[in-house]
Amino acid sequence: MLLMAAPTVAQTASTAGNSLSVCDDGLQDRVACRREMATVRMAPPQDPSTNFTENALRRCSYHKDAASRQACEERVRGINTQTEGAIFAGGMLREHRVHRVGPPAE
Repeated sequence: MLLMAAPTVAQTASTAGNSLSVCDDGLQDRVACRREMATVRMAPPQDPSTNFTENALRRCSYHKDAASRQACEERVRGINTQTEGAIFAGGMLREHRVHRVGPPAE
């Protein structure tokens, strides 16, 4: 199985000057490649981890009760949460455990 990684922003920026060689390799549509290279050059660099965290925390606000909202925010921040997997392998699995003490048994 052949796996190819998408170029990073730094790699794309470093090859922006060589767009002719990248887009003319015959492996992709030349017009679409040049359009994407121009878009990458115009877009400001962003840290995706910050944006994803902010978006996830914003989604937590839709929980109606405080306990669910707090559990959601803890999952996003990694509090009491065990994380396994990788995005490149297909996804992340987050297990969030909350221990609650109930009323004493009679």
